[in-house]
Order: sequence, then C-alpha cells, then structure tokens
Amino acid sequence: MMTMNLLQNVRHDIHPDSWSAVSRARALARLSGPWQSCLGRCHGLRAVTVGSSLELPERGGSRIPYQTLLTAEPGVVSAMPVIQADWRHWPVRPGSLDMVILPLDIGHLQHLPSLVGEICTALGPDAWLLVMTQGGLLDRWCRFGMPLATRRHLALREAHWGDARKFSWLPPAWSHYWSAQWQNLLPGTAQWTVQLWQKETLCPVSPDRKASRQKAAAWSGSWAPQSRAGTSHLKDCA
Repeated sequence: MMTMNLLQNVRHDIHPDSWSAVSRARALARLSGPWQSCLGRCHGLRAVTVGSSLELPERGGSRIPYQTLLTAEPGVVSAMPVIQADWRHWPVRPGSLDMVILPLDIGHLQHLPSLVGEICTALGPDAWLLVMTQGGLLDRWCRFGMPLATRRHLALREAHWGDARKFSWLPPAWSHYWSAQWQNLLPGTAQWTVQLWQKETLCPVSPDRKASRQKAAAWSGSWAPQSRAGTSHLKDCA
C-alpha cells in the first residue's frame, strides 16, 4: 500500500510554488517587520548574503557595517561588494562571519545539506543565520532544513510565520507560536517564514554535561564557613 502524507495532497492553488507579482509584493510588505526585528538583534562586523532569486526587504535594521553578496551570476548590480563565486565553492574563511543571510530558493534545495554545513563552518561563535523562504519551499525547509540547522548546533532564537493571501489564513497573532511541526501537519497554512538562528557560544555546554548539570543553589543568606585560624597569617606571605 502506498503511503501518502498531507504534503502530497496539497492543492496547487492553495500552496503554489510560484507566486504572482501581487502576491510577492504583499508577502514582502508583511514580512518586512519581522525581517527588521531579526536584523536588529544581530551584531558584529561582517555579513554575507547568499545569492538568491528572492527579493529581500530593506536592510535598515542591520547594525553590521561590512556586508557582501555571494553570487555566481555575472553582471549583478548591488549596493554592496560582490563575491563572484558559486556558493557551492564557498570562498569564506572558517569562523570569519558574524552573520549569513540565506534567502532560500529552489536553486539551493538540491545541495541544502552542504550549504548549511558551509554556512555553519563560516560562522564564528555567537554568529547568526537569518533565513527567509516562501511558497512551496517553506514546507521542505521545515522538513529538512530546520533539522539540518539543529544538528549543526544552531539554536532557533526567533521565528515568524505568515502568508501572502489577500484574506489571511494565518492570523498575525499566531506568527510567534506557529512551528515547523504544525507546518508539516498542515502544509500550506503558512506561506513564508523569517527565522533567526544563532551558532553555539564561545563556551558551549555539551549535551551530556547539560543533562547532568544541576542548577546552582541560591544564596541562603549566610556566608560560607571560615577557617578558625583566620587569615591574618596570610599577610606575612605576600
């Protein structure tokens, strides 16, 4: 018996892979606020945007001064410096970036594991990965991309979910509470996402230590026991 999931049964008119110009403009307007919110949380010096066919909102909320576009397309006109290289031949020194912006499109999907791996290698400690995706790719990012990011020791710090339909199926109040699990169960409910992932900190706690670590006891209001001999004899040792 052939097994079917909900993702395979979604009608094309409910969850189209390609959007009209009107839908793209409406989505861009709706995700602009979450986009600026995520950008405002990032800090550092250097960021790279992976080349994509998706149109990005303005970057007014970004506090990172040095931003570069990584693209294999010749003749790209950009306000920021351009690295002419395919992202599959990632020409970035490991641990050198404070943020990577990934507008995920169909061209990235086939090589998603290696792309996420290269991004995580290039990010320094406490660095950020800002992901935006929309349309039919959203469900695949939830099913494959988000688990990849988690396995690469990225933590999801902020996630916004929305849609581009004239009459919204996903109420704005749900944008912070929606999840990849819900999107997998009800594909097509959200049409786009903006997610902010953070790499492990400078002093990460390994999973086995994290599980066994006990919470530090709160101060009881009394000082720790002192030696009966006192400390006056230590002055002579200085």
